[in-house]
Amino acid sequence: QDAFAIYVTNARTYPTTDAQGVYLRGSDAVSVALASAGAIQSIPTDPANSGNFRYRYTAIDGSTYTLTYELETSAIPGKSAGQHQAGP
Repeated sequence: QDAFAIYVTNARTYPTTDAQGVYLRGSDAVSVALASAGAIQSIPTDPANSGNFRYRYTAIDGSTYTLTYELETSAIPGKSAGQHQAGP
């Protein structure tokens, strides 16, 4: 989320996607935009990194974004296993 905050501060908009969003892999357009802008050096991936266990980023108009992720377990205090979302 810090990388997106840095990016929007400089670009005045979040990187945009279509309604389905993109899985952040490091080589996708959003990851490349973040790295090219100096907002992040490398894109983190989910430890499982397959199926639903990947980070999906969606920002249709660039004014906000949704980062969707799936937790494999309930080991993080206050978070249950399953799908979660984060944003600015």
